[in-house]
Amino acid sequence: GNATEDDCGICEGDNSTCTGCTDSEALNYDSDATIDDGSCIFDYDLPPEFFEFNQSSLQAFYFFQTASINLELLEPEDWVGVFKGDLCVGAKKWDTSVCSEGVCEIAVMGDDDTSLTDGYMNPGDVPEFKIFDYSTGNIYPAIPSEENEWSDLGLFIVDSLNVYPDC
Repeated sequence: GNATEDDCGICEGDNSTCTGCTDSEALNYDSDATIDDGSCIFDYDLPPEFFEFNQSSLQAFYFFQTASINLELLEPEDWVGVFKGDLCVGAKKWDTSVCSEGVCEIAVMGDDDTSLTDGYMNPGDVPEFKIFDYSTGNIYPAIPSEENEWSDLGLFIVDSLNVYPDC
């Protein structure tokens, strides 16, 4: 009749039996896959260990026009983290190609009275920012061009976030 084989050689198939990550450098490489489905995950796709945080029902959003280290724009593999003391309360891989018109935002989590967010941001707290340089493995304190006190559902547009060289 009209039955056809899919790209995996399955009669009336949907290509699902041979799709997966075909890049051998990826963390989730599938040696059986012959069709790449775009699901590859690389080391730089995962947050650095110190940039892990829990989701909260209370959030504020900080939008940055630019982010840089020594006035060099961040690379797509770099990460920006937000901290309250030593506690990470938000993080994002800084790939401006997937941000709205190159302006990236970070959701900064608040303390919503659950054990998962204990110690997170409260109204009036000022978040601290850090940048993870993937190419060197270094984490640097970063300074926003203006400081904004955290508030639930706050929206803050900040010109820049920069790491400045030591004297």
